[in-house]
Amino acid sequence: MSGEQREVTFRFLAEPSDVNFGGKVHGGVVMKWIDQVGFAAAGGWSSRYCVTVAVGGIRFVAPILIGDIVTVSAKLVWGVSSVPEQAALGLEGRQVVVRGAAA
Repeated sequence: MSGEQREVTFRFLAEPSDVNFGGKVHGGVVMKWIDQVGFAAAGGWSSRYCVTVAVGGIRFVAPILIGDIVTVSAKLVWGVSSVPEQAALGLEGRQVVVRGAAA
């Protein structure tokens, strides 16, 4: 139902197919994970198909390695609709890396 789900959390396992030759997860893979969580948060709130228009403030602080579990959360912080088919949503998010698959 529209307006009920405002926050989602996904966990991703960094797999060998996600990394470069140095063993670190590609930044594009991390951006894809962020986009998927944002889609789930926006879609859960709107109950409609959603697309990402812009993303800002992504900063890669430390490498993500094979076997790391990455937790990505998104929370709807505002939403406005000027026409029934379109809405602008503000999401805030965070990412947590847990080292080692056993963690």
